[in-house]
Amino acid sequence: MSDKEGGIQSMTNEELERVFTSQIPEAFQRRALGSVFASYRISKEQCRIQFAPTEAVNVEPFYRRGVLEGQLRDSAGLSPELIARTARAEGSNWNHTEIQGGQVVLTASAVPSAGAVVRKADYRIDLAQTNAPTLFSAFNENEQTPLYAILIHSRSLWDTHEERAKFGHLPGSAYIAFPDQSLDGYMHKFNLFEKYPDIVERHQPDDLSGLAKLRYIQRSQAGFWAA
Repeated sequence: MSDKEGGIQSMTNEELERVFTSQIPEAFQRRALGSVFASYRISKEQCRIQFAPTEAVNVEPFYRRGVLEGQLRDSAGLSPELIARTARAEGSNWNHTEIQGGQVVLTASAVPSAGAVVRKADYRIDLAQTNAPTLFSAFNENEQTPLYAILIHSRSLWDTHEERAKFGHLPGSAYIAFPDQSLDGYMHKFNLFEKYPDIVERHQPDDLSGLAKLRYIQRSQAGFWAA
């Protein structure tokens, strides 16, 4: 723990990642990243088959969400220490998936660009209320203070129509992010592309190479476009 002003201790970025991985096994993290890739590919393929382009562009994000959340539940079922459940916030028409490992609760959300702040929703705000330094200071394996994390992902961006046609089924980024209580930002996030480069490589087409491949990896970095 690192000392903060006034004597409050809060978790360092490294400690947040350590706690997350102690509760959410790396085998699941790897499968989750693979599911992000699969959800983008499957939704792209199926929407092209089932809809005209004018409708596909509208349906695809919702199709992707359905594929990803279903695969996350299936992946959690392969790890006995994890619990997967479907929840619906009061007053909402939307179901969402929650993965729980010990004190960590994980959901998934699309964001507009790599590492961007997730859209506010009542259930996310409710889950984030325990993400506070004063509560983290007491976080240990014998207590039940929840830690809320979000698997955030974004679409990929390409320079030409040809690249977009060939590689547009790839996600642009995937991060584990720890939101602050107000969902105005993140206390910390880490890049799953960087953590598991072999998974990223496995899902890339053989003809993604050279400068296009380099740009693809660069653009997975949070804040790349602001640089």
